[in-house]
Amino acid sequence: STLSYPSFWSLSNRDVRLEGEGFFDVKKNPRRPFVVDMDGVSLSVYGTRFNVKAYPNEDEVDVILYDGEVVFEAGDKTYELEPSEQLEYSRSTGKVDIISLKSSDDKILWTKNVIMFKNDTLRDIAAVLSRWYDVTFEIEDELLYSRTFTLKTDHQPLHILLDEMEYVSDLHFELHGNIVKVTLKEQD
Repeated sequence: STLSYPSFWSLSNRDVRLEGEGFFDVKKNPRRPFVVDMDGVSLSVYGTRFNVKAYPNEDEVDVILYDGEVVFEAGDKTYELEPSEQLEYSRSTGKVDIISLKSSDDKILWTKNVIMFKNDTLRDIAAVLSRWYDVTFEIEDELLYSRTFTLKTDHQPLHILLDEMEYVSDLHFELHGNIVKVTLKEQD
């Protein structure tokens, strides 16, 4: 993730640019709004704690509000979020979904160096692990992308995590440098 900001804040605003994911705890200051620019969409912040995920190569932008108030802006449309709400925005379609969360704590476990997947597909897991460990996944068969996993673990060496995923599935994970090859296990 990359967070860009000026060397000095101006007297009228506090603007930053985010590429990736970040958790923010912003002090309220009505005279100097805090704005997060995310490549064509933005978030105006009014003293709050929130998580935002906006990778430039991914279609979906996610915002989760923990306390306070934020306004998401896409084009000429704005959306206000309430605490414990998640906004999902599709860059390609412009569609916005706002979901009420029972518990938003699971969504920011990454800030505590914890990896968690809950019925997530191998496609989604590979995207997350690629960012965490700077690896590329090579998956033998497109059908394997639909395999799902549920796990929660402290950040640990990648080979240990892959061994755990292999143990509970019919997949074989082979780590060569920064390449993870995924195949079906051979039948005995």
